[in-house]
Amino acid sequence: MSDTASKADKPPASLFLLKGRARGDLKKLKDAMASRGYFAAQVSYSIDDSTTPVQVRFTVDPGGAFLLKWVDVELSEGSEPVRFTLPEASELGLALEAPAVSKDIVNADDKVVSIFKNRGHPFASLSRRKAVADPQALTLHVTYVVTPGPYCVFGPTALTGLKDVKERLLLPLIPWKEGDEYNQEKVDLFQQRLADLGLFAKATAAPKILPKEPGRVEVEAQVTERKPRTFKGGVTYNTDDGPGAQVNWEHRNLFGNGERLKLHLAVSQVSKVFEANFENPFFLDQRQRLLAGVRAADENTKAYHGQNATGELKISRKLGEQVSAQVGLGYRSSLVYDDAANPSAVNTRYNLASVPLGLSADTRDDPLNPSRGWMFAVNATPWVDAQGTNLNFVKAVAAGSHYLRLLEKPSLILATRASLGTISGVSASRLLPPDIRFYAGGSGSIRGYAYQSAGPLRGDKPLGGRSIFDFGTELRIRLTEMFGLVFFMDGGNAFEAEYPEPGKGLLLGAGTGLRVFTPIGPFRVDVATPLNRRRNVDDVFQLYISLGQAF
Repeated sequence: MSDTASKADKPPASLFLLKGRARGDLKKLKDAMASRGYFAAQVSYSIDDSTTPVQVRFTVDPGGAFLLKWVDVELSEGSEPVRFTLPEASELGLALEAPAVSKDIVNADDKVVSIFKNRGHPFASLSRRKAVADPQALTLHVTYVVTPGPYCVFGPTALTGLKDVKERLLLPLIPWKEGDEYNQEKVDLFQQRLADLGLFAKATAAPKILPKEPGRVEVEAQVTERKPRTFKGGVTYNTDDGPGAQVNWEHRNLFGNGERLKLHLAVSQVSKVFEANFENPFFLDQRQRLLAGVRAADENTKAYHGQNATGELKISRKLGEQVSAQVGLGYRSSLVYDDAANPSAVNTRYNLASVPLGLSADTRDDPLNPSRGWMFAVNATPWVDAQGTNLNFVKAVAAGSHYLRLLEKPSLILATRASLGTISGVSASRLLPPDIRFYAGGSGSIRGYAYQSAGPLRGDKPLGGRSIFDFGTELRIRLTEMFGLVFFMDGGNAFEAEYPEPGKGLLLGAGTGLRVFTPIGPFRVDVATPLNRRRNVDDVFQLYISLGQAF
């Protein structure tokens, strides 16, 4: 950035100092032009001190853009030939006969080394990069000189730092076999798999030469185990459902094989919820997880008052590094004391068996505070009546979110989400248990509207619906390491019809929020107002205080 422009409101004490500031900007301008391929650009400045304030004018003669004419990759002197064709410009992300962009040329340094490391040369390095410009022809010739190091195959893998975690848990995570050609991407994948277990505070994997076995490398994986137990607590406050509190206890290595047990208790003015979830990360296969959970709740909202208990047993299988599928069995029993959609029905009991099915993909860099990537999930659950009342239906939900970093400094992230849900098999939503219907509105839904209120109403009583469509977008700005701001808009509705009918009206809410970044996730304070305020239903604003991003 030009000092002369950025410090215009802080003029120097003399004309001499102003000239010094302008001269300092000349190199910045030349570097900026060169970074875009204009290596022969001429820059100058002039100062008119007869005006108030003094005017500084910079003149730039760009000349012609230098074209990237040739890109070569060579082996350093004395190196043994490699077993593959040396990479060309396109493999390095460079385009010939295009302007020579300095950033792309420098970024290719790491790319050329990665190609060698992924093709059997774990200790490859870039010796030098040569760039020869022809000012007459306006062309640039770039040469990358690589020292490949020895060709190697994978040897043994050494695991160090283990205490309570058993080695047999980690060995199936190795994505290569002894004797395979060395590949750095596979080593990086192994390191990521170790980190994803959640058992280690630190996990690294790196090649190590075996002096007595030329051509073979040992991969040394060093881990530092986390304490297996975690206890967390937190408080929330929302204007629609009042204050709340929650506590969480987790054991991440129950029997030494990464088995995880989570206990969760949350209490607010409208609900009391207890959950217990058990996970076996490698059930019969390294790509399969066994998930077992129970949930009990007492809910007393404007829509209904009831108690319910659910138990589920599921198997989740990885179909790829980022894609997984789930199938399971479940049972739910609920007792509804009153239901706004059925005023005459009291003390109604429901007993339903279910077959939860799901497919999901997740590329987010951080589930608690993502800055890039996306997530998509489709879940469909057939429910079968276990009481003989013939209440059979299918509830399906598709949801996704996307995160795009617009700027690095200050950090500026655009986050978007959308979800679509439907319940088929019944002719009216009032026939469904009220705690299974769709509702919208509240902290995790359409902010600005009270909990469950963005949908069909009787007076101010939410009735729930058979379908839902909602969405949200946030612009997240991180001002400092500790503080950030969010500007957001949410929208959507719950519908009585089997499928969403956005044409019949969507409710929109907008607001702003403060984020305080802590080691356990962002602490958020959001204030939102309904843009489609309904008389005698919606308040002017809603306040939300909780831990974690909205999505």
